[in-house]
Amino acid sequence: MKTRSACILCGSDHSRVRFEKQQREFLECCDCGLMWIDPLPTRAEVEARYRTAYSSGEYAPFAQAHEMRSLISQHRIERVLEVAQSGRWLDVGCSTGSFVAAAVRAGCVAEGLDISREAVEIARESGLLAHHGRVEDFEPTQLYDTITAFDVLEHSPEPQAFVKRLRGWLRPGGTLVLTLPDLRSVYPRFLMGRHWFYFWPDEHLFYWNAETVTRLLRDAGLNVKRISRSHKPLSLDYAARNLENFNAILGRIARAAVGVLPDKLASRVFPLYLGEMFVVARAVPGPATDPIADQMTDGA
Repeated sequence: MKTRSACILCGSDHSRVRFEKQQREFLECCDCGLMWIDPLPTRAEVEARYRTAYSSGEYAPFAQAHEMRSLISQHRIERVLEVAQSGRWLDVGCSTGSFVAAAVRAGCVAEGLDISREAVEIARESGLLAHHGRVEDFEPTQLYDTITAFDVLEHSPEPQAFVKRLRGWLRPGGTLVLTLPDLRSVYPRFLMGRHWFYFWPDEHLFYWNAETVTRLLRDAGLNVKRISRSHKPLSLDYAARNLENFNAILGRIARAAVGVLPDKLASRVFPLYLGEMFVVARAVPGPATDPIADQMTDGA
């Protein structure tokens, strides 16, 4: 573990402890609003978590939920196709490849990259082009027209290096699409506070809002074009079961509540807003100067 008191985004030494959770302090920069856990895990510790994550770790239920993963990926491909550049695509943090498969079905030339060897092997068994490795080490043979990274940025111990690396893989005018938890969504601000399910050490290391993620991407040479809400199509019973990975107490409460519902309603799929944002950015030569085109509304 390593302690970091200065903000990586603006360099300020003025931070405050918002709360503690699982022996980690959640620090917030008093100047720019970025939040992070302290101490942060090292890169080696982060990588160690993913060695068995898809067979016996936190992501095993996700890897086995084929229908839910397919529904989420189909929803995402429909949104990404509205903003993406045609041509060569890369899905960073591709997991077992459900989004890559959706992109291929949509006629895209798509491939994936993931740190988990287990997940990549599952993707390859499905006939998909997937690379095993870290973003820091991967060397593409060509530039990409579109790069996606769903629910990945919050896991990175070095987010600035991460987005600069992705920017370097994009053609001029290429599109980067991210989804990630929004620190200013209704859940942490009003409904759940420190009990928000995405406050999850040591999995989620940095916590972003529209302004801080815009600054991060702009500093990497990307113009943010849109930030809006991100939804996931999930059944209520799956959402309740998955919540236990984030918060055991809330998960048990949710499962008990769903347990009294009729099976038909509990298994019905809804587009759920969980407090995530959908970010679209473009790679252009020179510094990024464009404002956000579609800001968040009503604090979420």
